[in-house]
Amino acid sequence: MDTGHIARLVSQGGYLIYALIACSIVTVAIIIDRTAALAVARPENIMREEFARARPGLSPADQPAWLEATACRLVNRLRHRLDYLDTIITLAPLLGLLGTVIGMIRAFSLLNIQTGQPLAITGGVGEALISTAAGLAVAIVALVGQSLLNQRIRQIVNRLEDEANRLLFGGGR
Repeated sequence: MDTGHIARLVSQGGYLIYALIACSIVTVAIIIDRTAALAVARPENIMREEFARARPGLSPADQPAWLEATACRLVNRLRHRLDYLDTIITLAPLLGLLGTVIGMIRAFSLLNIQTGQPLAITGGVGEALISTAAGLAVAIVALVGQSLLNQRIRQIVNRLEDEANRLLFGGGR
């Protein structure tokens, strides 16, 4: 698909296509940011180091709660901005459907006003379909990205739990 074809689709997609382009840019930025952050994330090392510093001041009874609170803080940092993907996953198809409705209204209003001009009608239908396709495409990319990122976070959380158990029951290394 050449840039001229893409530009033509954008111009035919109606004004909501610009909101969908913004959603796609935000989606890609979040996926790149979180992928990079999760690729180098070693929160179990951070937790081990913080625990080594905090342990002398913690009673044995306070250690599990401290480790849990520390792990929660680390996981929250890992999940940073993923809620935006949830919103985009829902928003993008709705924007696409709104574009569909607007395009269909435009097409049918042209039908009522200018009977006998099939090209004018198909332009509205084309706008409708472009918006829908764009909305679904953005949502699909966001959904796949979010799923992969959440899977990586689950792996890290499992490592955090293993490290917490080692710290509590394995002598803290």
